[in-house]
Amino acid sequence: EYRVSFRDPSRWIEEPVARFRYVKVRNQWGLYWLDRNSRWHFYPSIRPNGSIEPLLAEVDKDATGIFWG
Repeated sequence: EYRVSFRDPSRWIEEPVARFRYVKVRNQWGLYWLDRNSRWHFYPSIRPNGSIEPLLAEVDKDATGIFWG
């Protein structure tokens, strides 16, 4: 996410929302979420997929509130 800072509107900040990893030998994308300690964890609610679109849709849907709060 890239947005204006709440405290200083003249400054833009960048914050990671999700990570997508491609495993070439399996031909699959996996989805990961970031915890408060800046550690990435596999997101188990959707299985790795050969297409990234279902993973993008999962981040947009954000049923658990883990990506967008």
